[in-house]
Amino acid sequence: MKNHKIEQCWIDIWDDLYDLNAQGTIFVDGSSYQRLCLEDAQGFVQDTVYSGYDVVLKEGWHKGSKAVLLIKGESLDSHG
Repeated sequence: MKNHKIEQCWIDIWDDLYDLNAQGTIFVDGSSYQRLCLEDAQGFVQDTVYSGYDVVLKEGWHKGSKAVLLIKGESLDSHG
């Protein structure tokens, strides 16, 4: 996948994170179930996308509160 497509992918997801953060959303790493601050969530997205995978934002729960789980998705190469 070309670099500009990779960068656009994580920028689009960062935009979603900013919107969710403004709503007071809790972010959680979907593999470790550790709570993430906005900056750590952004780092997760950037690291995952640059390693060649999409990031899925999925509604879920964390310690009794609504949250958004950040989950490593499919290979970006499968997106065409």
